[in-house]
Parts: sequence; C-alpha cells; structure tokens
Amino acid sequence: MAIYTDQTRALITSEFKKALSNPWFVICVGVACTFAIAQAATVIPQALEQMPTKIYARYTILTPYSCFCQWLPVKQSSISEVFFLTMPLLATIPYSRSLFLENKAGYCNQIYIRIPRKMYLGTKLFVSFCTGALIGIIPLVLNMIILACFLPAYLPEIYEVLYIGINSENYFSFLFYTYPILYVTAYTLLSGLIYGVWATFIQSLALVATNQIVLVAFPFVSMYLLNFIARRVYLFMGGIKGMGLSILNVPYSAGPFDQCPPLLFISLLGFFIVLTALNTFFMSKGDVLQ
Repeated sequence: MAIYTDQTRALITSEFKKALSNPWFVICVGVACTFAIAQAATVIPQALEQMPTKIYARYTILTPYSCFCQWLPVKQSSISEVFFLTMPLLATIPYSRSLFLENKAGYCNQIYIRIPRKMYLGTKLFVSFCTGALIGIIPLVLNMIILACFLPAYLPEIYEVLYIGINSENYFSFLFYTYPILYVTAYTLLSGLIYGVWATFIQSLALVATNQIVLVAFPFVSMYLLNFIARRVYLFMGGIKGMGLSILNVPYSAGPFDQCPPLLFISLLGFFIVLTALNTFFMSKGDVLQ
C-alpha cells in the first residue's frame, strides 16, 4: 500500500510539473489575464468619470459604479464576450491534449508497463481538471482585485437591477444583492468547476480523436453551434435573449443567453462527467488506445 501511495504521489507530482511548466499553460494564462486587465482598464475610467461626486439624495444611483457590478462576468462588453468565447479553448490547450500526444508518441506503452493503467488515466484526468480550473479562476480573481483597487465596493441594490442585469434567473443572484463578495467567490468557483470538467472531458476523448486540432476544436465548435440553433429557436418562440444549452455559457452571467435552468445545468454537467467516465473506462481496457 505504501509503495502504491508513493507511486501515485510521484505520478501526480510529475504530471502537475508537466502541466504547469508547459509553455502553453503560461501562454494561455497570460492571454486570459490580458483580457482581464484590458476589461478592467476599460471600465475603470468610465466608472470613475460617471460616478457621482456628491450624494444629493437618498436614492442616488451608485450600484453601477461598484467593483462588483463592473466585474468581468457581470459587466457586459465586447471584451467580456471575446474572453468567455475563447476560455473553453484556453482551458484545454495546455494539457488536455497530453494523453493523445503521449499515446501517439508511444509513451503510454512505456508507462503502462510500470504503473497501472487506471492510475495513469485517473491522474491525467485529475490534473486536467485542476489545470482547466486554474485557467478559469486566475483571470477572474485578477480582474476583481484590480477593480477593487480603484472602484468602491458599493452593495448592489435590488431596485437598480435594470442597471445591472443580475436578476432571479442568474445563479447566486441572492448573494449578489446581500453578500456580493460571496457571489464573486461562488461564481469564480463555479467557473473553475465548469472549465475543469470541460478540460477533463476533452482529455478523455483521446480514444476517438484523429488529431489534436479536432480533439480541442470539434467539441468547442459543436457546443456553440448547438447554442446558435437554440438561440434561433428560442427567439422564434418569442424569447428575448436565447436559451443557453451549454455549460460554457454559465460563467458569463451577463452574456447573450438566458441562463440554463439549474436542473438543466446539473443534467448537462452530469452528462459530461458520465461521458468522461465512460471514455476513461473504455481506455482502461486492454490496448484500446493502440
């Protein structure tokens, strides 16, 4: 048991070093943080310029100038849209191709001689989840820190919802108007969960992928194609924004889609987790990767 534990620890450490020292990880985190900094640099001067210098009445509108309302997932802007459009790719490029590339190079054959196949695959998925989650969390935290350094932390008022757009359909909206810092924390962790699950799912597709471009790009394009169809159908039926049928929409609370109902979101998230588990099960059987 001690040997097995030490072997597992060594494997996890090795894979984390491989993931976090990967130049692609640095590049993708850098690109995501660049979006976060650019968004903050855009909204901060605007908010400071428009912010009332004096409070003339009890109901002076202050909520829109709060750092919580200017946060990347809450403040709708072209930078935010590009950021959340590219995040699924940024979360998967650094490490989610590793199993496919190692198998193609014959490295997996050498690994399977030394350690159990299930241990190796499980470690790959675990590190994929952590890497995707980190790439999703870091820019959101950075963006909030920058905003908090320049803008006041006004408590959002529910009667100013028209200026914010966070309503009862948005996840954790009750926290946004009562404990906004908990809203930021919860939404950041939720984003990390989503991008971690997505990165893990992409890693598990090594069984069926033909090349690394298809491995990363095809599921991404398929998701947004599904969203495009759903939006057109929803608008045709009289909706306002368009129903989101993808977990990738959820991190952008101010995005162009209505939020997935919680039950649908949990179902979609569970679907990807189950599909990942099935892919991993088949990969763990015999020489299915060959």
